Amino acid sequence: MASGTYVSGVNAEGRKLFLSGGTASGFILYGNDSQNVAGCGRTAIGTVVASGGSMYVAAGATALGVIQHSGGHVNAPVSSGAFVSGTNAKGRTMLLSGGTASGFILYGGSFQYVHSGCTAIGTEIYSGGEQSVLSGGTAIGTILSGGKQRGKANLIGTIVKDRGSQAVQSYAWNSVISAGGIQNVCGGTAFSTVLSSGGRQEVRGYAPGTVVSKGGSQIVSAGAASGTVVLSGGVQKVRGGAASCTVVSSGGAMILSGGTALSAVILSGAQASVSSTAVLRSAIVSGGGSLRLSGIASCMVLRGGAAIFSAASGAVIYGSNRIDAVKSAGGTVRLASGASLTMSGKASASGLAVSASAGLLAFSGAGARLKAISLTKDTAVAFDIGKLKAGAITVLKTATKNKQKVGAFSVTVVVQQQMGSYGITQNVVQAKNTAWTVTQRGKELGTVKLNGSGFSNDGVTYRLTAAKDKISLTLSAKAGKTLKGTDAGETVKGTKDSDVFWGGRGNDDFRNGAGRDCAVYGKENWGRDTITKTAGTLALLFKDLKASDVTTSLSGTTMTVTKKADVKQTVTIADWDEKRHSLVFGGTMKAVDAWIKAASPTAAQTTAARNEVWQKAGLAAA
Repeated sequence: MASGTYVSGVNAEGRKLFLSGGTASGFILYGNDSQNVAGCGRTAIGTVVASGGSMYVAAGATALGVIQHSGGHVNAPVSSGAFVSGTNAKGRTMLLSGGTASGFILYGGSFQYVHSGCTAIGTEIYSGGEQSVLSGGTAIGTILSGGKQRGKANLIGTIVKDRGSQAVQSYAWNSVISAGGIQNVCGGTAFSTVLSSGGRQEVRGYAPGTVVSKGGSQIVSAGAASGTVVLSGGVQKVRGGAASCTVVSSGGAMILSGGTALSAVILSGAQASVSSTAVLRSAIVSGGGSLRLSGIASCMVLRGGAAIFSAASGAVIYGSNRIDAVKSAGGTVRLASGASLTMSGKASASGLAVSASAGLLAFSGAGARLKAISLTKDTAVAFDIGKLKAGAITVLKTATKNKQKVGAFSVTVVVQQQMGSYGITQNVVQAKNTAWTVTQRGKELGTVKLNGSGFSNDGVTYRLTAAKDKISLTLSAKAGKTLKGTDAGETVKGTKDSDVFWGGRGNDDFRNGAGRDCAVYGKENWGRDTITKTAGTLALLFKDLKASDVTTSLSGTTMTVTKKADVKQTVTIADWDEKRHSLVFGGTMKAVDAWIKAASPTAAQTTAARNEVWQKAGLAAA
């Protein structure tokens, strides 16, 4: 608006418009139209800012009767030298006077600077819009619906939603973050923030008194959070820095992957986990609370239902308990009636003695260590070796010999458990013919007796032996047929034992029964094969091929594997079950190649090929 310009006429709505002497009246701004009211004494009257239009009112200028439409941009610095009055896009009063602005709506591309000593009230900011509160300024009741707010001063009662973001570089009070909104506390302090569904607070400064409700999350990466209350469905994640005096209510969660948590309270129904790089100190774990530890914990207070990795001598553990890969601070824990204590992974509580007069003492994985265990007839001891390979180190080792005459012992395996020997316990001494139960998918497969009788199931034989104070479970499979097809199509029936199939070029139909069966394929021509597996397991072993050399498709329960180099070569498996069936890419297989090329393979060649297949397929240790 230059003072030397003169315009007169009628606008698009039939009203008079003119520009004269630094005053403009009746202008309508559409699309990419813009009006810049800059300089002392410049005045705009009755400007209509339609969608896409832009109006800028500089300090010292005046805009009267502004009418904003949805999508229109009205930009004015919040300072003592500018005056704006009018109606915003929602029909409410919009006013900037004396350094205070209220009722402004910022759409994509709009901005609002709040200067020192000035205040913006109730600004609504949509995606692409931004409010910047400079040092000494104040913003009250800002609503961020996808927009941004940056504050080096005072931010009060901001509502952040719809993927909006608030950056707190100084102080913020009573912000509410939801629906994909983010509050970044970057060097500043955010008091009493409320995080609801989809809301997130990133703490790299100081955040006292945050409330995390359902769907909300507080992430502490640096700095500190204190007095956080985590309600049902909420989560606090500590990745660095410190969190003190957190209270986790029923249904809430606290996850420590780094940093330190001090004086946390884990209430009934709440969950907490601590990784190997985090520290939990002076926590109170109430009845029904769940604490999973793989890091360091100390000075713990235990109550009914709590889980803990170690405690002072004579401590009692109630409820469901878990120990994951931790170092014990020593002491003796008594497992009370109805309680369970699970040590998984390489849980090492070598200074800890467990006295279990009842309940369940469970070990999952390999490498658990205890000082000693003492059991009674009412104690159940369970070992889960489902994730281990044959030859793995002992699941549980105690520092001293512990002769156990009582207790119920069980081992859990998976459907495709590798053949071979598994060390279960060391220094846990039991009498000959002590009975152990073997389970799979929650179903009892059979009972083995120590240095006594075993049993067979789906072609696999299970035996339990003791030697030099070490108890081991051994799985073995009886070799079935090792069959090599021809260029002709064939129907091949398997046995109840563990068979190996090589189909050749023909279109073959494999119908195999129980056992740990393997079907081998390579770069050679497959033909179009079909496989029906009725029991046991099946491994499709691809030699000289990578996963990228084939495609797979699953239609209902029918899996089809197709060679990319020749889509006419397929293998179709009926009743596909990921727990019973697997695809294995085994690389070079010299013994198998020699067996295939031999017109009349010798017994030694056949045995070598079968052993190589079993190893490559993971059925036996290499």
